[in-house]
Amino acid sequence: MRIPNEMLKESITIEDANGAGAYGVQFAASRTVKANVQETERLLVDTRGRQVLATILVMIRPEKGPVPIESKVTWVGETYRVVRSFPIPDSVSPSHFELTLAPWDMA
Repeated sequence: MRIPNEMLKESITIEDANGAGAYGVQFAASRTVKANVQETERLLVDTRGRQVLATILVMIRPEKGPVPIESKVTWVGETYRVVRSFPIPDSVSPSHFELTLAPWDMA
């Protein structure tokens, strides 16, 4: 069963990471997606081996995912990067994708 549309009350903008180029991560064109957004605080280790404080948890419908790690997400004027992205409960038949976001800091 998919996450109900009634739970997706927010709009976010996603720019999927498309690999690295000469000037860092390259991004696809932005797309707007309905989402369930929750504020959180989780200390995680990102793909670069750094500890980051994830502050946003996002749920989107399965047909809107997957969203690659390091993608850019904008919500209410603030920019975040995707630290974790995985299908719930599994990739065979997901009900939704869960994205864990940290404030944008690509230094």
